[in-house]
Amino acid sequence: MTKYTLLMLMLTVTACQVEKEPSTEAFSFSHQGYQYHGFVDLPAGLPKAIILLIPGSGVTDFMGSSGFSTFFQKKRDFFLSLGYGVVAWDKKGCGKNEGTFTEDLTIDQSAEVAQAALEELDRRETPGSDKIGLWGISRGGWVCPKIIEEVPDIAFWISISGTDQFENSRYLLEANLRLEGKSQERINILLAEWDYRTKALRNGAIPFETFLEQTEELYQEPFFQQAFEPVPTQEDYDYVLDYYQNSDDVFDDSLGLRVMVPNFEKVLRAVTCPVLAILGQKDSQVNWRSTASLYQSTLPGDLQVVEIPNCNHLMMKCKTGGMFENLESFGYELCEEYYSSMSQWLASWENQN
Repeated sequence: MTKYTLLMLMLTVTACQVEKEPSTEAFSFSHQGYQYHGFVDLPAGLPKAIILLIPGSGVTDFMGSSGFSTFFQKKRDFFLSLGYGVVAWDKKGCGKNEGTFTEDLTIDQSAEVAQAALEELDRRETPGSDKIGLWGISRGGWVCPKIIEEVPDIAFWISISGTDQFENSRYLLEANLRLEGKSQERINILLAEWDYRTKALRNGAIPFETFLEQTEELYQEPFFQQAFEPVPTQEDYDYVLDYYQNSDDVFDDSLGLRVMVPNFEKVLRAVTCPVLAILGQKDSQVNWRSTASLYQSTLPGDLQVVEIPNCNHLMMKCKTGGMFENLESFGYELCEEYYSSMSQWLASWENQN
């Protein structure tokens, strides 16, 4: 063997070793005048697909060092270990992004941002972007099918703690009051005041003083104050009234619940890609039973529903699933079936594709 041949062999081996290392690249794109920043994780070799992480409600911090980024880093590492690329970005006004964060962003608007991200992946010719999978948690259960509605060639959808068509706050309130040991009589009083609050804010014809009198028990309830809001000021009240008067929100009048995605059943029936739905049986934040029933009655394609006992909304081991349950005794560990269900399901998807 000549010195030249030996040198070329060494360079080839070195190149292969470098290629086997996963990498993370900065990822940015623009949408409606705002710049969004995130990342692209790429595994060793060509990705089997690129998975978009679609988060739930609230602020995001994908690139920071908070509990949020730690929570999602585990998922990034998991998908990378299976040979998938991962893409995510922070919401407007979060992380390094411009603008002001708001919870008023509609589901359609969130889906449009995701479409802009997909266009940027195509423009960059990101390896693996010919096959796009979606992973969405909680609110992401509304966003993902809306993405699929506009991008029908999505390869698969993994729904974590997914949602039915209704805004989940009333369920969250009732479930957690029950977990805190409130009597049924007390729960009924608080739910009646919740319903009054919803109608009053929507209709906008109730004087502020009357509103406070009719919701006094609700606003004095410690859980409501912690999970939702303190007693409003006149300024707060006027702001919410103005929001409802100028919003396009749709409500189911028979239930008094906000419909997060109009014609959601029709949207779900149009989803033809394989779907894995993982639900925690101790989820006190979304009505997991209603979600399972809705998926099973509407999704026409390949659907697998996994219900995990003693698992909360965030797929963590728990005793009660209460929103503010202290999980220290469980070591803040994720439920074992959570990752195993995804790995087995993805392996099956790979075999079929």
